[in-house]
Amino acid sequence: MVRQLPPTLLGGSGGKKTHPAGSNVKFTAVVATNYNAYVASGNLTGNSATSYSSMVPFEMGTADYAQLKATAGSSGGRTAGPNTSSNVMCLSCHRAHASGWDHAMRWNTKSGFLVFNGDTPGSTT
Repeated sequence: MVRQLPPTLLGGSGGKKTHPAGSNVKFTAVVATNYNAYVASGNLTGNSATSYSSMVPFEMGTADYAQLKATAGSSGGRTAGPNTSSNVMCLSCHRAHASGWDHAMRWNTKSGFLVFNGDTPGSTT
């Protein structure tokens, strides 16, 4: 599925941008490998068994309540990262109801880091 964003959400440029999301947008082997290897900037020593990050969630392709609940909980029940059956979804990049960043993004897209020295870049804490 391709979501077309209305021009009003694109900074008023009047142009139309599209980006993919949904069941037809699986993680490629390269993207899944990179996601699973990522630990921190410059550190790609992670593994798929423990790579899940709530900072960059993905659609698991399941309706199994127990599995979804384990992932959502803070106990670390499910920690596996994506594979080539996983989907990119809207909430992989955007927040559902509130965000301090442009276009309801999960992070500051004007920075090269999601977190730097324990803080979100661009925040004033």
